[in-house]
Amino acid sequence: MTNSSITNGSVHPVRDRTTTLDFVRGFVLLGILVSIIDSYGGSLAFGNEVHSPSSSWDEVLGFWMPLIINRRFIAIFSLLFGIGIAIQQQNFASRGVPFTGYFLRRMAMLALLGVINTTFFFWTEILLVYAVFGTVVYLISRWPRGLLLTLAGLAFFVWGSLYEVVGRPRWIELFGWFVQDYSGDQLRQIYSQGPFWAAAKLRWIEYGTIYADNGFHLGMSFAMILVGYLAGSNGWHRTFMSELEKYRKLFGFALLYSVGFGLLAWQQGRPEFLITDSLVLSVLHAVFTLATIFAYVFLLAALSRKLGPNHVVSRALANNGRLSLTGYMGGAGVYALIFCHPGLGWYAQLNKPQQIGLAIAVYLAFTVFSWIWLKRFERGPIEWVFRRLSYGRPLS
Repeated sequence: MTNSSITNGSVHPVRDRTTTLDFVRGFVLLGILVSIIDSYGGSLAFGNEVHSPSSSWDEVLGFWMPLIINRRFIAIFSLLFGIGIAIQQQNFASRGVPFTGYFLRRMAMLALLGVINTTFFFWTEILLVYAVFGTVVYLISRWPRGLLLTLAGLAFFVWGSLYEVVGRPRWIELFGWFVQDYSGDQLRQIYSQGPFWAAAKLRWIEYGTIYADNGFHLGMSFAMILVGYLAGSNGWHRTFMSELEKYRKLFGFALLYSVGFGLLAWQQGRPEFLITDSLVLSVLHAVFTLATIFAYVFLLAALSRKLGPNHVVSRALANNGRLSLTGYMGGAGVYALIFCHPGLGWYAQLNKPQQIGLAIAVYLAFTVFSWIWLKRFERGPIEWVFRRLSYGRPLS
């Protein structure tokens, strides 16, 4: 993988950025926008059928999204987040500048953005989790590489998989009072018509519930951030891109495994049936998730290299990757205005095809915004504020 950034079109060169990383990050942002819009169509945390499928397409998409979209793009985003930490640390070291203060301020601001997201926008946001896990990864980064890889494996397969069988039922029972206190109709009324304080309180309750009993999401995120940090520190991401042909057979296996498990889940009629049925099946399901993650990463890296940095698609995705934090926060804000009060109040009124169509429309609008913005500025608006405050500089 080359270290050169795009220098033509509307993308400006940035130190230690790579075209492929921005390309992948820009595409993954689309998957995340598709994933988080699901938060406005129902409530998984309470186990209520807030929105029932209204068409065959609604049912099909509702089935396959957990298998091919949900978690996968968050996992890749986590991987890129870890790589980014390592690259920043290396940049600071090359200049002989202390990194710890900058990094801790950065994580504190990331946590603040997570609090803002949950309070004002949606309850499945991930930035607060990233701030905590990113700090932990940095604190243990000097541990031996083998130990860190072992820890990542344990986080992914034990915390992220076996926990779902052993620990999750206890948490669901412990938080069972939520289901009794709130009905599906109450959720719709609060989010679409209720006062701000009531919606904010409900979002935090749902946030606490979904992360308390969602070991897979947390274990996977921590594992991928840690692996990403190791990849960035050791240059594995560059080696992977430069030697992509060596991974073709592994990609073929991952694709075959993913398709096979997907069809098995379809035959069973339950997209997540392998998580909680038994310990062995839970691990096999974790391998399925890991296989789909690798397949996505391989395909995106191959597509980036095939198109080259000058292709219009490459430039557009690289732009979106450069402004991914603005896109994430901006998309959440737009969704809140569409689905919640005092906006349009469409919470739980759109089916899955409509949700995905809206997410794609928001992403395309953001693509146009990114293209125009980067013709004039080097960084996105939220990225600029983030950078200034990370360095302890005033915004004026």
